[in-house]
Amino acid sequence: MRKAALAILIMLIVVGVMYWLTKASDDQGTVVTNFAECAQEGFTVLRSLPQRCVTPRGDIFIENVDLAPSSQYINAVDWPPQVSASDEQLNCTEAGNPTDRAGATMRKTINNRVYCVTEVVEGAAGSKYTQYAYATEINGRTMILTFSVRESQCANYPQDEMLVCQVEQENFSPDQIIDHIVEGQVEVGTKNLEE
Repeated sequence: MRKAALAILIMLIVVGVMYWLTKASDDQGTVVTNFAECAQEGFTVLRSLPQRCVTPRGDIFIENVDLAPSSQYINAVDWPPQVSASDEQLNCTEAGNPTDRAGATMRKTINNRVYCVTEVVEGAAGSKYTQYAYATEINGRTMILTFSVRESQCANYPQDEMLVCQVEQENFSPDQIIDHIVEGQVEVGTKNLEE
């Protein structure tokens, strides 16, 4: 009986000390409400997809990676991207047209990393939908990110707005954002991608 009581007492002391240490290290008058503030305060940033920042108290803030942050005519449909990994070697056969049933596949180099990018384009009333698949090799495994984007039909707008819409869509490319997400995975590897 005394051993059990002593064990409980020791456990309560350990939990109390841990709570006090955690609370003392986090109670510096700083209020963290989002990922950017958390990272700026120097708390632990986990290189994940998307990145997460953890305060000493255990609060977790997830990075918001917006595909088209200032866009009026482009909207992400499936975002963040679905990620899968395969032990198969990356094989990129360039072929097709984006409007073909299987789409178009092309080889791209983004920030010195080789990607196999497939785009499938379909039209709908007033919109155009593009499905993207970006595949690249990381640590001997193939990582594939898939997502969809909806673009407004620019011809549906008055002349001045139509031109703005066309310029925005011509300049849109998800390449840098996808590479940013992949870069975060390089440091932790692709081991836990499908968990």
